[in-house]
Amino acid sequence: MILAFCILGVCAVYAILSPPGSVSYSRFTSRTPDYYSNLVGACELLLETAPKGIEYRHTFAGTDARLPYIIWELRPARVEILSRGKLFNSTNLLTFVRIYMGRPREDYSIFWGSTGDDPSLWELEAADEGHDKILMAVKKASEMKMPTQPPGGNQ
Repeated sequence: MILAFCILGVCAVYAILSPPGSVSYSRFTSRTPDYYSNLVGACELLLETAPKGIEYRHTFAGTDARLPYIIWELRPARVEILSRGKLFNSTNLLTFVRIYMGRPREDYSIFWGSTGDDPSLWELEAADEGHDKILMAVKKASEMKMPTQPPGGNQ
């Protein structure tokens, strides 16, 4: 009887912590290039909400109706926007959108932002424990965007 209640408790915690219908890592990383392009466009819309020239950080709940639909339908746990901010002991100003996907035993995040030494190179990346996959890379020159590699070209 006690074992049955423990199992029921674990199932209840799983149901509460797992966003309904959230997309698995393997399913997300096998989408089409058009899908990733549309997702990048939605991330750019979120970045446009940041005030210009100052540090801005905002976190949306994954169920927030203000999220672009393509992000909302992923059923994320939360979505973080950072504009002109610093992480940890870094001196670099970073701008990115990170989508946290929360499924027990399968947590991962989706990242859109610049990384590395070239701030004009932006990448859409999915990362889970032990796996990072660049899904799209874009060279940003002011308002113009030019693809630098085909989606899925770097695994």
